[in-house]
Amino acid sequence: MFCPNCGNKIDYGERFCSECGKPVREVGERKRIFSPVALKSIILIGIVLIAIIILVAVILPAGVVEQRGNGVGNIVNGGMVDLNGEWIYYVNSYEYNIYKIRTDGSGRERINDDYSQYINVLGDWIYYANSDDNNSIYRIRTDGSDRERINDDISGYLNVVGNWIYYGNYDEEGSIYKIRTDGSGRENVINDSSQYINVLEGWIYYSNPDDNNSIYRIRTDGSGRERINDETIGYINIARDWIYYVNYDNGKIYKIRTDGSGQQQVD
Repeated sequence: MFCPNCGNKIDYGERFCSECGKPVREVGERKRIFSPVALKSIILIGIVLIAIIILVAVILPAGVVEQRGNGVGNIVNGGMVDLNGEWIYYVNSYEYNIYKIRTDGSGRERINDDYSQYINVLGDWIYYANSDDNNSIYRIRTDGSDRERINDDISGYLNVVGNWIYYGNYDEEGSIYKIRTDGSGRENVINDSSQYINVLEGWIYYSNPDDNNSIYRIRTDGSGRERINDETIGYINIARDWIYYVNYDNGKIYKIRTDGSGQQQVD
């Protein structure tokens, strides 16, 4: 695993980074799993700006809209906000419960009492990792009813796409799994350790701590595994045919095509 503050490689179980000295919390702990979220009020205008970005649909080559629960760039940062119709769903950063509020600022209400991360809203359901229950995946209706647990894995980087939830299983140091949204059909996709999972157009993109945190991809059916680059990276964000990421070797932002070509520095 890697330090979320400076990117230094650290051993599983370490509590502090040997390079920058910052505390490191593993997946499954009660507070701040993966990317840190500042403990301050969520400013409505900020939520709206992020939500507008999430609203942009991903169009498949055949012209079919890919139905998904949240944007990939938002998921790698903890999935703390999502937009569905006229409603903004977000995690209150004081108590980490899910709330909803209309885009005009009215009708604010709390949805659950769970410590929630990686929210994905699709149809009438909100899917999320529940840190009060070992980061198991839960779902609850958008009106707060019918709360139920989907799995009992330590789960992170949830991507809800169609009828499937893709996630890192940190009972197994980040092996990638998928499970149907009703809790059936759980299966292992790949035994690589993983972080920053992005699922788009039939591919799962992720950084692989077993290989210096290089970017890999594999098809959602478990075939076609390939390495995209050989750098130590973090915070993958895919837009169109490009993968944007932070290169921890020099702290710069780069982009590379999803097929591994055209690498270039952005800043």
